[in-house]
Amino acid sequence: MLSYLLPAIFSLPVIESALNLIYEDASAPKKLIKGKLKPHKRYAGKQKAGVALAALCVALYFSAALTQPLPTVVSPAGSPQQGSAASSQPDTGAPSATAQTSANVTIKFIDVGQGEAILIALPEKTVLIDAGPTGSAPKIAQVLQELGRDKIDYLVATHPDEDHIGGMADVISNTQIGTIYAPNKTNNTATYRKFLTAIQNNNLQITLAEAGTIIDQTDSYKLEILWPKKDANFPDTNDYSIIIKLTVGNKTFLFTGDAPTSAILDSNPGHIDVLKVSHHGSRTGTTEQLVRKLSPTYAVVSYAVDNSYGHPMQSVLNALHKHSVEIWGTGANGTITITCDGT
Repeated sequence: MLSYLLPAIFSLPVIESALNLIYEDASAPKKLIKGKLKPHKRYAGKQKAGVALAALCVALYFSAALTQPLPTVVSPAGSPQQGSAASSQPDTGAPSATAQTSANVTIKFIDVGQGEAILIALPEKTVLIDAGPTGSAPKIAQVLQELGRDKIDYLVATHPDEDHIGGMADVISNTQIGTIYAPNKTNNTATYRKFLTAIQNNNLQITLAEAGTIIDQTDSYKLEILWPKKDANFPDTNDYSIIIKLTVGNKTFLFTGDAPTSAILDSNPGHIDVLKVSHHGSRTGTTEQLVRKLSPTYAVVSYAVDNSYGHPMQSVLNALHKHSVEIWGTGANGTITITCDGT
């Protein structure tokens, strides 16, 4: 059941599968990414108006060191901070029998420009996946305040690129942090060194992310790491991107960092209802094969308008549209909020 007071304008009517799409900022242009796009004109669509109040499963609101590991900072696998190991049985993509109780979960894809920051408000825990480029911390703090949260229980640095960890140091220095997850991959950049320094200065540690780790689980939801595998060795930092699956009742979400298509497929996530499009819509992260395999209903892309990389790329949009996936992007819509009760 939706418990928010929704804005009186700029809401879309309920569409099939009981999804409501609502804009937070009524002053901003409201456009859906769709169809063939010209360079730097990556949005097309119509403004919608009206009020939509419904019992929903999901509601969308539009409202990126060192060249070697640091043993004193990185805690080994199996440390007390690390989540419990998942079952060795293959993931079929179906929610577990213990994940059927209703829960209210809010996910915010924060508009941080050409970068990524995703805040997940679980019933009693808060998760931040990446912290955008440098300067993103104030916006993250604002979203935390809006959600009434003052602690980040699980902080995930998917990989050491500046557009994903640029805001990490400030977040760590100004917010109570529980467990920090990061891949066993360092980066010789000032941003990464600043990230490590903030961890040390606040007496925290990094728990190495490893496939099979359950970050958090209750009767109503399950948050688990699907990638990278233990002892992974890749030439590119993006290949180490932590892939996280969230199951809420019978709904599934996949958070992919900048992982390539091969890593996402190898992580075996099963069917996904909401896909966070990898690498800001780069062709390396999303192919038609991947879309066909995951069969998502909705996709969210985090990117900046008129970015120099051409994200999201036309081939990615084509693959999603071919399989009738609804696409929403922070560049076109601002911060996107999803609420889900798991039904």
